[in-house]
Amino acid sequence: MHVLGRALLGPVLPSPLAGAATDGRSFVPIYWSWNYDDLYYANQTEGRFHPNLISICPFSFPSTAYVLCELSSPTLMDTLPLELIEHIFSDACCDAGQTACSLRLLCRSSHALVEPLRFRSVAVSSYGQMDRFLQTYKPMARSATSGSAIFHLFMIVKADAGIVDTEKLAEDIIRLAAPTLKTLTCYLHNGKVASIYECLLTIQFPQLSHLTFNHPERPTYSLIPKWLPARPACLYPNLEYLRVSFAWGPSLVEAHQEASLFTARACSSKLTHICVSGASLEGRRDFASLRTILQLTPKESWDGAQAIEPLPPTVTQYTLGVNAEKVRVEAAERGKTALGLTTYESGETWEEEKQVWIRSRSNDAEDDAECSKNNAARLEAWMTVFKSCYEARKLGMLYLIGSMM
Repeated sequence: MHVLGRALLGPVLPSPLAGAATDGRSFVPIYWSWNYDDLYYANQTEGRFHPNLISICPFSFPSTAYVLCELSSPTLMDTLPLELIEHIFSDACCDAGQTACSLRLLCRSSHALVEPLRFRSVAVSSYGQMDRFLQTYKPMARSATSGSAIFHLFMIVKADAGIVDTEKLAEDIIRLAAPTLKTLTCYLHNGKVASIYECLLTIQFPQLSHLTFNHPERPTYSLIPKWLPARPACLYPNLEYLRVSFAWGPSLVEAHQEASLFTARACSSKLTHICVSGASLEGRRDFASLRTILQLTPKESWDGAQAIEPLPPTVTQYTLGVNAEKVRVEAAERGKTALGLTTYESGETWEEEKQVWIRSRSNDAEDDAECSKNNAARLEAWMTVFKSCYEARKLGMLYLIGSMM
């Protein structure tokens, strides 16, 4: 009899004698090979191997034979404190579920430990994924002992032709995840998903700290629903980072009015970063409104000020990703200051956006990565540009960064 790596080969054996394992050691099945002279030694308990043979019984020819063996040496799973293993697994399961799935297949012990972390980060981008996820997660969400909570959620909601339930599935996922969500990224692919927008403006998210919301190119819903209360309740008491993007280029005033719906539902003492992407600069009115937003000009000093709410005083960074094409055309037609635009296009598909989100979760990206100063001009630089464009007559060539971040 001899050992090859983790497999032990030897002659076919009958069952051990009765009472041979009275000291607590276990019997492990051995299955005989094609040549009937060797056996492949396979452990059947949690994937552990038992290389230390104790004794064998007289030779015979059964279909299954047994040897008496000792259990293998203790592993890290056996020696490390349970609390430490749980902490290691918790830090490892920060992607969109891949690590958790791998750990669940390791052994029964790791399966039990990782089960509460199974849906910590979830990314869904199609009807099929949403449907399968709900079928799996709903029973766990109803169980008081499952302990499975969603902390990070990435969604692409697309109303596909012939599929009418996508919007309902997405809304169900949001409602199930809302109590524990810490970060939410939601992209609306087309305009026939109004209930998702309304859902975000009416459901409470007690733990949410990061919210990214992307409006579709041609929304069929009103950006400012008339049925919303004038003084909304605080739905996001822990929101710190807000990013709202637009795919069709509304004016800065319109974009800020929509973003204000989210800021009005956040606790003003926590919100520190706001990013508005895809807005259009349309001349004097938008420049003046920006000064009002930043509280650089009194709200009463211009006609349209009643439609603009200034930023909460706790906001330390306000990032704009703008499209200034209309300003460029107007300046060219009037023979005024030439405006040169350097446009940044990411060129990323929806699935690529999803993978970027997964990598950002895995790499523990900075909290303000989406609102960093590298994505757009800092506030001071923007104000210098706006002031120059608003007051100067002949400035030569002026450059702005117009981007859809």
